[in-house]
Amino acid sequence: MKLKILNKSRFSSVNFDNLKFGKVFSDHMFVSQYIDGVWRDSEILPYGPIDMMPGTQVLHYGQSVFEGMKAFKNQNNDLLVFRQEENFRRLNQSAKRLSIPEIPKEIFFQGLNQLLSIDSDWCIKKEGYSLYIRPFIFASGEGIKASSSDRFTFLIITSPSAQYSKANSTESKCNCEAFSNPNV
Repeated sequence: MKLKILNKSRFSSVNFDNLKFGKVFSDHMFVSQYIDGVWRDSEILPYGPIDMMPGTQVLHYGQSVFEGMKAFKNQNNDLLVFRQEENFRRLNQSAKRLSIPEIPKEIFFQGLNQLLSIDSDWCIKKEGYSLYIRPFIFASGEGIKASSSDRFTFLIITSPSAQYSKANSTESKCNCEAFSNPNV
């Protein structure tokens, strides 16, 4: 996997006491491409724009799927991810329904683990705070014919978040797994 790490993090410029859900993103993202029938070119890049032509199929036919996961830090400062296996399976179930090639387990978990390792500071250890994780796949082939794409892009981005309300605080009670997946 290729890595392109930022020289200077944006972390210190974030006001964690005034987070708006889904509006602040960590420094990096994981990207993998499906080209010629194979998922490849996996890399960690600085979070930023993605190239897309006006004829990119997701813009015309909405061929895209996503999941949402949550990570938080426990008392030992370990980063834990809530139900990562279930989210992986659900993402692939959705992909199958929309004629999107499934993400191999090793690509999903190696990308997730590497990204969380690099940007773990974005998950601050403070009551009610977590790191929202958004894996998604979209049709990145070009064409406006109503058909499944021949190219796809898989990304994982993360966003620090505060709890919606005190009543919804379940992090300290959840059955979470360490983000490193031993099955890969």
